[in-house]
Amino acid sequence: MALSLLARNQIDEALAAARQALQCNRRDGDVHYNLGIIQARKGATNEAMRAYQQALAMAPDHRKAR
Repeated sequence: MALSLLARNQIDEALAAARQALQCNRRDGDVHYNLGIIQARKGATNEAMRAYQQALAMAPDHRKAR
């Protein structure tokens, strides 16, 4: 849902949806990666990098987060 909101350029709504997904799936590398994509789009580079690092911590083989 978060990425579909992002595709419609609803960045704040996408960020809220990604954070909600993270509450349910803290160990899912894809959820952290999606959060990073949204934060990067928002211009929050440091937060995006942390999300990508978390994605790799949860899923070391995550190809997109590398």
